[in-house]
Amino acid sequence: MLSSSYDRFELEQDVMKLYNICEDIDLFLQKHIDGPRAFTEDEVWNILHGLRTMHELRIGRVEEGIKKILELDEYCTDPVKLKKRKGVVL
Repeated sequence: MLSSSYDRFELEQDVMKLYNICEDIDLFLQKHIDGPRAFTEDEVWNILHGLRTMHELRIGRVEEGIKKILELDEYCTDPVKLKKRKGVVL
């Protein structure tokens, strides 16, 4: 859950953090290829699975941030939009 003070500047920082995956993959490859020993198949799977999980968490935070900044879904406070939404059947 995002803090009540979450703003567009924090959203921008969260978007920039999405690029951390590139640095994480570079580090993994550097250690795997140039390290004293290659990782085992299990280690490779665990590392890649962990990287994927962290990236999915970062993406989820950005999605929540966008909804909060644009007042979409559960963050909507516009009475006109809320009234229209009540008439929509999903």
